[in-house]
Amino acid sequence: VAVLRIDTMDGTPLAILVNYACHPVVWGPKYLEYSADYPGLMVKVVQQAFGGKPLCFFLQGGSGDINPYYTDIPVEADAIKRLDWTGNQLGEEAVQVAKGIHTQSPTQPSLQFADDILNIGVRWNPEQFRQGLISKYGPKVFMDHADFFELRAPSKLPMAVTTLLIDKQITFI
Repeated sequence: VAVLRIDTMDGTPLAILVNYACHPVVWGPKYLEYSADYPGLMVKVVQQAFGGKPLCFFLQGGSGDINPYYTDIPVEADAIKRLDWTGNQLGEEAVQVAKGIHTQSPTQPSLQFADDILNIGVRWNPEQFRQGLISKYGPKVFMDHADFFELRAPSKLPMAVTTLLIDKQITFI
């Protein structure tokens, strides 16, 4: 777990960002109610450990299709207990890391950002991809995005990338 702690000038925690590369899927796809899954409990654990003051955010890292230890648990199979266990484990680890962070005010604070478009080449044959989409979804598959696909599969995909650099030390991409 990666943790970023942002403090006020007097050293009081203002925000804690928790980056964990794992899908929030303890409940699984059959649970049709709204749920924050394990990140919701993790946020509560972190905020309670700091007196309820700092905002806590869950940032799902590059998960690479990683699921939690308990995943897709039906409600009748004690899913709440599994969800609580997962959220508590992550929350307690995030608290331990956050409490070990000693912040300091930068001598020359700065904030920089860049917006870029990267044209990424596709891994498949564009025409075979187009035909596959049409055979699976019908000829109207491109109608919603005709301006993007120009009624054909692209050979490159434009990917928007925003980069934020804080004090020339911390980067969000």
